[in-house]
Amino acid sequence: MTPSVNPALAPVTLSREAEAQLVFWAAPEESIHSAATVAAVTELATNTLQNFRVSGEGPDYIKRGGKIYYRKTDVISWMRGEDPRRRANAPH
Repeated sequence: MTPSVNPALAPVTLSREAEAQLVFWAAPEESIHSAATVAAVTELATNTLQNFRVSGEGPDYIKRGGKIYYRKTDVISWMRGEDPRRRANAPH
């Protein structure tokens, strides 16, 4: 006889994007994330993020060992339209 499985306890399979979003939002404020994770969170293609890095339109990023990372706080600020580069260059 096969034991029955309680549907509430059945394993859940998340898409790669959903898992990345979950990891991002559960992480501490000071955490850093890959471009793929930020692409999932912002619902942008990684190529779009790359274009934004070149044009200066995207969130601030860190380059370490040839890889691109983003601080969670920078991504959230950018998503809210709070670009620290604009504030720094604004006339006083």
